[in-house]
Amino acid sequence: MGMSEPFEPHIQKIIPELFSFGYALIPDDLQAGQLVIDALASFSALNKEKLMELTDANDDELQKICFGEIKRQIYRNMFQIGKRRCEQLPAICQEKNKFQAFYKLSVSKRAILFLKQKALVSLSDIEFITGIEHLEIISRLHTSREELVSQA
Repeated sequence: MGMSEPFEPHIQKIIPELFSFGYALIPDDLQAGQLVIDALASFSALNKEKLMELTDANDDELQKICFGEIKRQIYRNMFQIGKRRCEQLPAICQEKNKFQAFYKLSVSKRAILFLKQKALVSLSDIEFITGIEHLEIISRLHTSREELVSQA
């Protein structure tokens, strides 16, 4: 199934952002790219009605709202797929370079840090994306920052 016409330009704009999130979860270019592809395929297969809402939206503000919901769901798909892959193949999820301290964090902590600090996602959206409760997100943000500082 191809993506609907109004969906494609929006997705093309956020592909670099999605790839960055994929790489934060799985620090391998090929795996991060595959994670984006898998999340988009999963979304388009399971959420045809959301694509139709975007197609049917007749003003820019409504399109922006619809696409915001779509983006949250794609992030959620990426997190769920990426977390499973890291559980199955832990060696690919640990980068051995200058960002080693970041990749020593658990995949959920990396996701939370990336979403909050780099993508500037709200805590309620992070809760939706990760399925982790609000207070636990705040706790993981705090402990993740402490772990990064202590390893620097």
